[in-house]
Amino acid sequence: MSIESWTQKGLLLMGTAALLATVSPVNVRGAENRPGTGEIDKHNWGQVEEGSRTGEEQLVRQNAPAKQREGKDGLLAGIRDYLNFSGLIEIEAFRLDGYAGEKESDLTLSTVELDLHLRPRDWLNGHLLLLWEENNTEPVEVDEAVISLGNPLKNPLFLNIGKLYVPFGLYATNMIQDPLTLALGESRETAVVAGMEYGGFSWSIYAFNGDMDKTGEKRAIDNFGASLDYLLEGDMISLEMGIDYINNLADSDGLSDALASRGSDGIYDYAPGLGTHLQLSRGPFALFAEYIGVLDRFAVRELPYQGKGAKPEAWQLEASYTAQIMERETVFALGYQKTMEAANMGLPSDRYLTSATIALTSHLFLALEYVFDEDYREKEGGSGGEANMITTQLALEF
Repeated sequence: MSIESWTQKGLLLMGTAALLATVSPVNVRGAENRPGTGEIDKHNWGQVEEGSRTGEEQLVRQNAPAKQREGKDGLLAGIRDYLNFSGLIEIEAFRLDGYAGEKESDLTLSTVELDLHLRPRDWLNGHLLLLWEENNTEPVEVDEAVISLGNPLKNPLFLNIGKLYVPFGLYATNMIQDPLTLALGESRETAVVAGMEYGGFSWSIYAFNGDMDKTGEKRAIDNFGASLDYLLEGDMISLEMGIDYINNLADSDGLSDALASRGSDGIYDYAPGLGTHLQLSRGPFALFAEYIGVLDRFAVRELPYQGKGAKPEAWQLEASYTAQIMERETVFALGYQKTMEAANMGLPSDRYLTSATIALTSHLFLALEYVFDEDYREKEGGSGGEANMITTQLALEF
């Protein structure tokens, strides 16, 4: 390993250690501490938030006659009672030095999301999330479409049915790049999710028909999972912890793609998965840790690792600090991520990250991120190389 690489890693680790030493008690809820630049929350189907007016709409309203404004106020208020729009536009520029020394740079419209919430009754909600990602989703993709039954103000029970991200893993981060835990565990399915929230506890169970079935068996609704979460919010300290289980992690988006790329249209046996996470925060400091892993090995012909079936795992540790700089909220973050036996998923063995995000306005955010990756060794199925990438992102949330 080069002196430059050791220097880069050393600076990141020293910074992480210094920040963690200050964190002792901490206070925010992971990704919620981030002032922006995050995707629309993919697990908040039941709540319809009040939409904010754009500056153009406010100007028209101010200049309109009083009676006209009164009529529009009533109409807009009525619409907002039932319908709410929000969205996200992300533009990114990056420079990459790859494992083999190749260099690449680009400017992309990385993400466009349009989120629609409909609430015809206080116990009935509809949610539609449209997603476009350059060179990935052509044309626009329906990322989520959910019918949600329940009213948390009157009853702790809820039911969600539709295309959604099942409640396995939290994947909180302040970084631009998705965490490696998400690359291993995130699962978007057409599913039914039932649950309850009461006294700081929330639990849910779910079922769906996955795409990665057992070899020779007919398709059936035989995939299921469960999630348990506890949240404690105080004046100074906030704590959240959770544990998740799924009976076949091979149906995750990342693992199913890896298996399909090796010619697998089915697996010998289901590969159950486990996830745990912890968020701790106090004041401007926050700490987040998460683990995602497969509990049983795949067959060697399905996903090999050093002559045996792979048992992929991933974890992440991230610390952040929020400050006011020139009266603008700014979040600094340091992180370390690790995978085990995931070389055939195209994931790095180790990842070191640091980022800074500043809120230019209440809707516009600018982020800068540095990532340093170490690949698996050649005998483990990797290249043994190192890579680094610098990314800047401009994000508009509305």
